[in-house]
Amino acid sequence: MELLVVIGIIALLISILLPALSKAQKQAKTIQCMSNLRQLGLGYIMYTQEQKGRNAAYFTQAAPAPITMEFSWPGLIQKFIPTLQTLTPSTVAQVTKNVLFCPEARDLPPYGANLSGFGAQWGGLNATWNGQFAPGTGYTYMRDSGTTVPATSWWASSYGMNYYLFTGKSGPNNVPHWNNLSDVRTSSVTPMFFDSIWIDMAPYDGYNGGTPDATPVDLKGTKFSSTGQFTRAVLNRHNLAVNLVYCDGSAATVRLSDLPKQKWHMYWKAFAWNPVLPKK
Repeated sequence: MELLVVIGIIALLISILLPALSKAQKQAKTIQCMSNLRQLGLGYIMYTQEQKGRNAAYFTQAAPAPITMEFSWPGLIQKFIPTLQTLTPSTVAQVTKNVLFCPEARDLPPYGANLSGFGAQWGGLNATWNGQFAPGTGYTYMRDSGTTVPATSWWASSYGMNYYLFTGKSGPNNVPHWNNLSDVRTSSVTPMFFDSIWIDMAPYDGYNGGTPDATPVDLKGTKFSSTGQFTRAVLNRHNLAVNLVYCDGSAATVRLSDLPKQKWHMYWKAFAWNPVLPKK
């Protein structure tokens, strides 16, 4: 009888402690993710300082040709961050030590996967975008310049970059870009890097008479062809929130419902999701 009482008490304690342990583990992953993003942000700030304040050119328009992995944002900031590593067959098992990977999204999509509907190079809720299986043509900014699939060296990451920070570009409906990082007068609320299923993102607020991005379908990064690019980052990775680093180097956890309130480009007008996203 006493043994049954002891077993009952142990079972009760386990039922109480397990949710707390799970919450603590998720919190630790969020903290690690934010640390990663701070390092990426600092790396990019150091890159722009080296470029006399100039933002990066978009990797498919960088010069001189040919376009290589060094032109993508991981390639540009790699020398400033020792824990930012190119993936190869021998380093693919070391993603836990690589600053490019959120602890909640370290899965590398396998060959033939199509999580977003756009090919195996795209990521998902718990999966990275992955240059390993990108075609040899048109994707040399995220993989080696060979034509074979899989690639022998490639970039993969759980994060994306704000497309409006690339110099010399214009976004949807000719949204102006910032040419210099110092031009970002709203640096404390303008995202630089963030949780994402793709290497970059150009969310759209209706600038110049267009229709703002629609409410994402499932918070997993799918079906963005019908909702707009915002879907790439509206992911339920951190309890209905994503992590991001701003242009001033500060990092934050932002509720999915608040993402349209961030200052994504210089003329951004905040809007609300319709229908409204859940907050908890």
